[in-house]
Amino acid sequence: MWDLEAGTERAVLTGHTGWVFAVAVAQIDGRSHAITTGDDGTVRVWDLISARLTSVTYIPLGGTVLVVHDNTVILGMASELLILQLEKPA
Repeated sequence: MWDLEAGTERAVLTGHTGWVFAVAVAQIDGRSHAITTGDDGTVRVWDLISARLTSVTYIPLGGTVLVVHDNTVILGMASELLILQLEKPA
């Protein structure tokens, strides 16, 4: 993760065990989050303020396309679509 104003690296988000194919950004409970997916069969949600992983969802295939609208994640996997509802952390 980069600080674009300072031009410096702020954090490295680690967790995926393979290639990351898609990233989207969403507001959850007023905070910026990144949602990522790739060939390791997971969807991960990262708090961009704290640079912490907040949730992991296991999916049957690696995701290749990711769209977030309101609190809904639409994920493309091969010839399938998966729809997930984002919830704020407990």
